[in-house]
This record gives sequence, C-alpha cells and structure tokens, in this order.
Amino acid sequence: MIKLFKFKDAKEYYESLGDDLVKGRNEKFQNKEKPLWFNVGYWKDSESFEDACKNYADNLFDFGDLKDDCDILDVGYGFGVQDIHWAKKHNIKSIKGVNISPTQVRVARELVEESGLSDVIDLREGDAVSLDFEDKSFDAVIALDCAYHFTTRKDFLKEASRVLKPGGKLVFTDMMPIKEKNSRFGNYLLKLNAIPKENFYPKEHLISFAKSIGFDDAKFEDISQWVFQGAAKFGEQRFKGKNVSDIRVKLNPKDEKKYRRAYNLSGIRRCYMFSMTKEK
Repeated sequence: MIKLFKFKDAKEYYESLGDDLVKGRNEKFQNKEKPLWFNVGYWKDSESFEDACKNYADNLFDFGDLKDDCDILDVGYGFGVQDIHWAKKHNIKSIKGVNISPTQVRVARELVEESGLSDVIDLREGDAVSLDFEDKSFDAVIALDCAYHFTTRKDFLKEASRVLKPGGKLVFTDMMPIKEKNSRFGNYLLKLNAIPKENFYPKEHLISFAKSIGFDDAKFEDISQWVFQGAAKFGEQRFKGKNVSDIRVKLNPKDEKKYRRAYNLSGIRRCYMFSMTKEK
C-alpha cells in the first residue's frame, strides 16, 4: 500500500519516486531495460511511454525554435535522458543542467558518461531558484515538465532571466489552473505532489510577471489534450504493475473527462508549452 503524505519539497518528492514516475513502483534501478525518461509524456501519435517522453522533449525544443550550436541550461533534467537525446539529435555546443535530486544527478551522470557525451553535457546538483552560473551565460534555458514544483516558479523565472544572454530563450512546459483560487481539497492534493500553493495562478498571471522582469515575445500552446489523458492512462496501467515497456496508451476523446478528473480535483486544468525571449 502506498502511504499518502505531504512532501516537504520537490527534492523529497523525487527522491521518494526512485526510478519510476508512478508512486510505489520504484524498482531501485534493478531493471536495466526500464526507460529512465522522467516526464508525463506528449501522447499525440505515441503509444509507448518512451515515445511519448521523446515526443514531449522534441515538441518543446521545436516550440522554442531553439538553434543548433547554442549553450543550453536544462533545469530539472530528471535522469538526463532528454539531454542525451537532444545532444544526439542536434548540433548543440553545450548542455549544462541542474537538478535537486541527488539520486537523479548520480544516475544521470553515469548515463552521460556511458553515452560518450561528457564533453557536451555537464549535469550538476542544484536548485532552479538559485542557479550557480554567471549572468548572461546561456542562449536558452529549458524546463521540461517540472516548473510547477519550483519554490517558486517566479523565482525560477527571475534566475532564468539573469543567466540568459540578451535575446536568449526561456522554454518550458507547465501545468496550471484557470483561476486564482483553489479548493481546500485541491490544495491538499497539490501538497501530496509537492506543488507549492504559491505557483497556483493562471497563465495570464505568469505572462504578465514574465514581461515585468524583462521577457518579450511570450507565446504559449495549450497541449492538455495530448498530455493529461495519456499520462493518466499510463499511470493507471503502471500502478497495477504492468511493465513500463509493455504499456500501450490509446487516446480517445470519449475518455477525456474521466481521465482528467484527478487533475481537475487538484485545480490543475491546463498544460502549456511556453516560450519567451530575454530583452536585448
């Protein structure tokens, strides 16, 4: 049985998950065939977890119109699989990363070394809201499926603005409400998943704040229909004990209401991709 409790912070939350996105299914890295992608997936034209996660990473990279031969900071990189994927697919000058989970950092570094990409990818332990980098260091800052955990998201945006070069891109995905206030039960569910109440506000609030600290050309895309149902169907099968590599997900518009229910109860009703540019 899975014990329900409120996590102190994202670090404690991710350390508790181990090698599995679904609570209670940690295999402690014994299954060497298990994909170590660590996002909820973009399930359009994808049926497997690994394909959906790659799809999410690729769609975010393309949405930000990121260029080859750039210096990237990946904040909240999981096990670094997305960075290895991007480095192999694009002619990236360098990828540096910070992650708050010591376990994920250790495993990610091992995977980077095994991939032979240590000269391109440098992954460190660190906090999204207190980045240990000089001002104007990066062409792009990326946060794939993690910004809602940061304490706080606004502090992350401030740090991203600081370390970006003028004209650099901040590109991230995020899950958000459509109103300012949440229910008491919704706040409880957010605490179960280490989402700070300070991050509970709609996209309009986020975009306005980003503009106030020096970001221009903010754009967003609502990808809820390609994320929530697929993630919930995957989680349902994984929770029952089905192997990650054996799970297949098929989206069906008729299932949308059912599989969005848990997200709606928490107050999280939309998933977006964001891209914005640091003022020159």
